[in-house]
Amino acid sequence: MDWNLLILLFGVLANNILGLVVALRNPKSVTHTMFFLLSVDIAIWSVANYIAISTTDLLVALYWTRIVMALAVPQAILFFLLLHTIPSKQLSLPGWILVPLVLTGLLVMGISVSPYLFTSIIFVNGAPSPTPGPAMPLFVLVAVGSLIAGVVTLWKRLRAANGVLRVQLQIIGVGIVLMFALIFLFNFIFVVVFSNSAYVSASPLYTLPFVAATAYAIIKHKFLDIRLIIARAVSYTVVVSLFAIIYALLFALTSSFLISPLVDPKFIAISTAAAMLMLVTFPFVKRSIEKLTDAVFYKDRYDTSAVLYHIAQIMARTLRLEELAHQLVVSMNREFQTEHASIMLINHGKIVSMYTDGYTQPPEVQEHTASYISAFGKVRLRDDEKDPQIAAFFASLDASIILPLETGQHVIGLLCIGHKRSGELFSDEDISTMEIIASEAAVAMENSLSYEEIRRFNITLEDEVRNATEDLRHANEKLEQLDKLKDEFVSLASHELRTPLTSIRSYLWMALSGTGGALSEKQKYYLDRSYISTERLIKLVNDMLNISRIESGRLAVQFSRIDVASLIKDVLAEVQPKIDEQGLTCKVLLPAQQISDVIADTDKIKEVMINLLGNAVKFTPREGTITVTASEIRDQIKISVSDTGTGFNPSDGAKLFMKFSTLHAAPVGRSQGFQSTGLGLYISKSIIAMHGGVMEAVSPGEGKGATFSFTLPMYTAAKREMMQRKYSADGLAIIHSSIQ
Repeated sequence: MDWNLLILLFGVLANNILGLVVALRNPKSVTHTMFFLLSVDIAIWSVANYIAISTTDLLVALYWTRIVMALAVPQAILFFLLLHTIPSKQLSLPGWILVPLVLTGLLVMGISVSPYLFTSIIFVNGAPSPTPGPAMPLFVLVAVGSLIAGVVTLWKRLRAANGVLRVQLQIIGVGIVLMFALIFLFNFIFVVVFSNSAYVSASPLYTLPFVAATAYAIIKHKFLDIRLIIARAVSYTVVVSLFAIIYALLFALTSSFLISPLVDPKFIAISTAAAMLMLVTFPFVKRSIEKLTDAVFYKDRYDTSAVLYHIAQIMARTLRLEELAHQLVVSMNREFQTEHASIMLINHGKIVSMYTDGYTQPPEVQEHTASYISAFGKVRLRDDEKDPQIAAFFASLDASIILPLETGQHVIGLLCIGHKRSGELFSDEDISTMEIIASEAAVAMENSLSYEEIRRFNITLEDEVRNATEDLRHANEKLEQLDKLKDEFVSLASHELRTPLTSIRSYLWMALSGTGGALSEKQKYYLDRSYISTERLIKLVNDMLNISRIESGRLAVQFSRIDVASLIKDVLAEVQPKIDEQGLTCKVLLPAQQISDVIADTDKIKEVMINLLGNAVKFTPREGTITVTASEIRDQIKISVSDTGTGFNPSDGAKLFMKFSTLHAAPVGRSQGFQSTGLGLYISKSIIAMHGGVMEAVSPGEGKGATFSFTLPMYTAAKREMMQRKYSADGLAIIHSSIQ
């Protein structure tokens, strides 16, 4: 078994597969193309090197050695260009460097196959040993210089790179180090030091680390996206290999019958390798020749898929109708190399808008003719048109082809294309491509029309919302003025009412006390009813004044340090006569340890507690119990007033703190309920809120009593200063009212 031949085939196949994988991934990239060419060159170089070292004929060995050296020149130049360009899609090397490099490389390749590089060859220990000629320094300068320049370029780029590019260059650098290490070890150390050339034939394997590392660096970061490409490359390689085997067998059989029964296997291997090379390079050679011939004979040729993709991109990213139509006519002129193009939108037989490109002045067209053409919804060519009216329409636009912009059964306009700049006629491929573009453009423009309609509706809606907001702002300003007038009226009216009411109450009290003489029982009854009503009216006036001051921000507070136990004691002393009069029991429950002081306005908190105790007295039946408790909860002091009175439905708890809201209930043992303005709890909750506390009311249910509680902040000097800064010490104080 010829192991050298197996190594050669493995190396050639591996290089070709890797080159095809990279090339098929992005054929338009210069980096990918150069890598493919380098891998093909290495494969051909490996075949030539195998033939050169395996033959015993001096002339054949000299010939193939020169071929090996000639192939090494583009290999070195491609190596340098690849390391300079990767991973860019375009070659960035300046022309003043690239052109001399390529020309010098071609010159050295020509010299390499001449006697000037190797003059002769001899066999030393069974291995060919060529004699260098006068052109060897030039070869070393170009080939070895390109390799060194490539390594230096990689080093410089690696030092300046970061991120993904740095990782890619590091991978390539590892491949280069491994390649040169293997070549230096087996092709130099073993040959020169140990006089062992047995491993020279394995040269195709020594380049694989660099080729594999470079291929991996190119495709590394999107490796999962190339499974299809790998499958195609492998299948393509398998097909090429099968063709090569079939070709070799057919060549051997044909040669044995027609030429000689004994055919040199090396000759078969060479011809097979040449056939494989033609199969591999044919698509790229074909593409290059097509581009060259198109540039000379078919200058207007375009890639249909690329044109459609470009137009689709425009329609996908553009919503505004004017911008979309303008970009479409500009793109049509550019892609089809036409002089001018226009789009006209038609609605109910009228041209609603027209967009042009390439015209010095907007063309004037007959509206009814445009409507007539759009009604048929078909493509029209100027050269095929017989109708004089439509021919005149073509002439007014200087157009060659008119395509309908049709969506379903509805034509929204016309796409009119002018003549080609080259003077050539439109081909069937041109017309087919334009029809596809027209149908897609029609849908895109209809979407743009819908977008414009929605946009105009949004603008109108924004204007209406803006106007409505402005109206609401004016109305709110008027309401604020009215509310201010209301507060001023209530304050003024309350002040005016308090003076006569106070006088009435005083005179009624003097009459009831007997100052004006003895009264009959009936007179006392009437005067007593009048006195109670006057007291209620005075309390209502005071409550209205307090609410007005709270809501207008004119109620001043003066925060100070207050002892909770003393506060409760003072309030109970004021309320105790009423509690005794109703036959109730009052309990005070305080913690065993000293309770912390609070920050509060003494008068206002007393008013709150008097209000809560007054309500408890009202709604607790005789022999009932009222309990006052105080407890510490984190940085707050909670004060509660509980009773065994009528209570309330838990769902009605929120209503208690609303203005003018009352719950009509009578305590057990009393025949009628109590009249209330529904303002006391609202005022109390507002005062507690000014102190940064919370007030709440809970009850297990009707007839089961209720608990009203509020919280006040514990005293610290810093907190008192902070709270006081929110309120002015000057202003109107709260007006106290007696308990009824």
